Amino acid sequence: MSDIVAFRGKQSSLEIEIASEADFSDILKAISERMESKRSFFSGTACVKIAGGSLAEEQQRELEGMLIKDYGVLSVEFQGKTRPQIRVARQAQARREESTLTSELKSGVSSKTTGSAVFIQETVRNGQRIDFDGDIVVCGDVNYGAELVATGNIAVMGALRGKAHAGSSGDETAVVTAYRLEPQQLRIGRIIAIAPKDTQQVNYPEIARVTGDALVIAPVSRVIK
Repeated sequence: MSDIVAFRGKQSSLEIEIASEADFSDILKAISERMESKRSFFSGTACVKIAGGSLAEEQQRELEGMLIKDYGVLSVEFQGKTRPQIRVARQAQARREESTLTSELKSGVSSKTTGSAVFIQETVRNGQRIDFDGDIVVCGDVNYGAELVATGNIAVMGALRGKAHAGSSGDETAVVTAYRLEPQQLRIGRIIAIAPKDTQQVNYPEIARVTGDALVIAPVSRVIK
């Protein structure tokens, strides 16, 4: 099975290269065996990029579902000769929803966006606000003075230094994760927390969630074990 898939870890993602002539059932088995062998390492991976092969839309959905449901992956991106197909998981519900995102981002996510999540492939800068009915995934930093508001979860594959409000419609089961969680203000549902001035910096990803009536921050590794 080792010649069917190749895994390459990046700073904020995992890349999987698929052999072009491999049978789909063998691809699923090979990826599953590899993920299972290091479940604690791969679980909670923010982004998985899949290249090579020639998977049909239905096969992509099946592979995406396995990675999200069985291994806790946040997003799956299929790369090919055409424009990459990006899919992002929403834990609150699986149905698709239509939402409107207004911003001035270089990546072009400034018009009507359809889906249960939005994937921002750049840094969100001071003065920019992303307000989305669904999950927000940022492949970059969120600078001081920037703001993310999501009815679902928020994941930042860099430093979160601005404001973040997950579960904005009142969902206190939503979570906020970041590789460097240093928010100006953090809010989940109705629970608000403001970072103290003497916050100690850490070099590992953290997750914030509501426990009781408090907003609690913990290392991601402690959650996925």
